[in-house]
Amino acid sequence: MRFPINDPILSDFVNIDIPLNNFKSYAKDIEEFLDNRFLETVVAREGDEEDEEDEEDEEENYEGEDDSFIRSLNSFSFFQGEKYRYGIEFPHIMRTSLFYTCFAFLENYLIKACKYIRQRKRVDLDISDLRHNGIEKAQVYLKKVAGVNFPDKSPDWSYIRKCNKVRNLLIHNGGYIDGNNEKQIKEIESIKGIRLNKNFFENRIILDDTFCLEFIEKMRVFIREVSKEISPPSPF
Repeated sequence: MRFPINDPILSDFVNIDIPLNNFKSYAKDIEEFLDNRFLETVVAREGDEEDEEDEEDEEENYEGEDDSFIRSLNSFSFFQGEKYRYGIEFPHIMRTSLFYTCFAFLENYLIKACKYIRQRKRVDLDISDLRHNGIEKAQVYLKKVAGVNFPDKSPDWSYIRKCNKVRNLLIHNGGYIDGNNEKQIKEIESIKGIRLNKNFFENRIILDDTFCLEFIEKMRVFIREVSKEISPPSPF
């Protein structure tokens, strides 16, 4: 999908597939790396007889002590170990970081689209004049200010709005949501590639290894839908 190459504002989006394919390749490469490191850690741990002997020594040293204290030490040891880092924490950091980057890319695209359409239609109002935020601001500007047929009835826009709520929860609330908010829980669990790690009071949002790839493809389809409305057919 190509924009007119003489477009001064969207010139860095001449081929939108290039950055999106880079995001996709990055996700696959890092997931593969983390999977391999995790498996290496598991194999090394299972084959390490010295670690087993150390564990037996620790049990002897702590014999007679309070069981809850021993469990807390074991738990702390797990969260410091490579199995936790490569199996849980590093994948979480990578996926959330990539998700933030992809969403920022989408917002930047929509802002550029607003600037492009303002220039082309000579609209007086600038997107910065609106009080809305993020992707909703771009939606209002393109649809209500510039008169663009914005695809906000499409399933991809609905999906992106749900993901925007997830992003806000990850950024502003550490990915935790109230365990009593059944409506929010149901909405988040309806998103492919997202699950909730539940406890009595809070639920933590977990992105699995398919989520970022799914989001990238949904974003690709949505950007193509928007581009059809803002860009006239290219003569080339």
